[in-house]
Amino acid sequence: MNDNPIATEQITALLDQGEESLLTTLGALLEPEFAQLPAEAALDKVYALLPEDQQALLRDKGAAYLRRQRHTLYERICTEWDYCGKRSQPQFGDAVTLVSWLIDTLTGVLLETPILVATVAVILVKVGLNQFCECEELEARRRAAAEDEQI
Repeated sequence: MNDNPIATEQITALLDQGEESLLTTLGALLEPEFAQLPAEAALDKVYALLPEDQQALLRDKGAAYLRRQRHTLYERICTEWDYCGKRSQPQFGDAVTLVSWLIDTLTGVLLETPILVATVAVILVKVGLNQFCECEELEARRRAAAEDEQI
């Protein structure tokens, strides 16, 4: 794993957020007025200063960003990095470590700030990478293909 620009404490703080809060955070980090602030200041400003309707707009913006990036994320994490093949390795049993590996994997693919990449990584871990990468379906297809070869 490379030197991660995001501290373990920041990853843990993100992991402590709920999915809606993470989507709001993601949406805020996409806004120029928040992206220029240090991560903690941006997040504090979002929740302290914005009314609920504006937070909802940021949440929608974060969700839309994830939808637009889904194919890129899937290709990088599930295909190139082969998450389904690596998921049983002991180092990926810890969420903070898994997020750190994802940040390293996604840096350069998502041309965004490190905290934005970390937020995306945390959302994917919380939603579930097994589901995102369709690991169960992939495993079933591999078993079926192996059985077909034996016939």
